[in-house]
Amino acid sequence: MASLHSSLLLFVQALFALKLIISICAWILDDAIVAILKINLLQLRFRLIASTIGALVGVGVMLCRS
Repeated sequence: MASLHSSLLLFVQALFALKLIISICAWILDDAIVAILKINLLQLRFRLIASTIGALVGVGVMLCRS
């Protein structure tokens, strides 16, 4: 979206920054999150890795389009 509408670039950058903060907190607090969500630690780490890869691809596309 940010590549199509330049006014959304700041909004998209803020979303990526928020996602980064949430991801860092999730990596630090993974034991507590596993207990709250009642999932396997391996599943949580897989989802964190997948979302990090997705965010990196999004940042790469955003940087290449700018």
